[in-house]
Amino acid sequence: AQLPRDPRYELAVIYEPLEGVGGDWYYAQVEANGCLSVQIADVTGHGLSAAFICAMTKLARMAARKEEPHHLLAEMNRLLTPVLPSGRFLTAAAFLYDPESGALRFARAGHPPALVLSRQTGEVKHLQSDGFALGFLDEADYDLSEVSLEVGDLAVLLTDGIPEAQNLKNEMYEMDRVSEVMKSGTENDSGAEFLRRLIKDFDEFRDGRILKDDITVVVLRRVQ
Repeated sequence: AQLPRDPRYELAVIYEPLEGVGGDWYYAQVEANGCLSVQIADVTGHGLSAAFICAMTKLARMAARKEEPHHLLAEMNRLLTPVLPSGRFLTAAAFLYDPESGALRFARAGHPPALVLSRQTGEVKHLQSDGFALGFLDEADYDLSEVSLEVGDLAVLLTDGIPEAQNLKNEMYEMDRVSEVMKSGTENDSGAEFLRRLIKDFDEFRDGRILKDDITVVVLRRVQ
């Protein structure tokens, strides 16, 4: 998919489906007010049925006339729940970034937290806003988190394919290791450079163990 481009920020993605068609999904667009809107989702299961649900998810995203992440997820849930196959649901996360102010608003639906690296402090914050997976309840509300990105800061959305992957010793990679890779870069590292370092570390950790899930990571870096 074509990613929005803007001199004030960088957006980079890695998407590796386990099979030819995957159960992960991401979407990015610039809203009429100039804010960057990004969503990521992880459908239970794989193969054609998961790909079909991903297609339905994109349609729900296009139909949901909401910008704020918590309202967007609630509207997508309302649209998807009646049409999802019985017992199927998906986790999702959404953020809205204002490149003028640096404000980043985030909501999630049963999904891994967003990770935000502050270059000033060197710390990574886990944005933990609550909410049920899409398709779990007919009507659902979602919490909203907000942080401010400074120049050089990174914000990362990812599905559970990387943090829940195991190595040959049955150890999980986990979110904290993603955080450590975020911290290990320099202030001038691009989002694409972070993704290269993450995949290199991830491959070394797995040590040849076969992947069992799709991998999707979206990274936003404030440039100016």
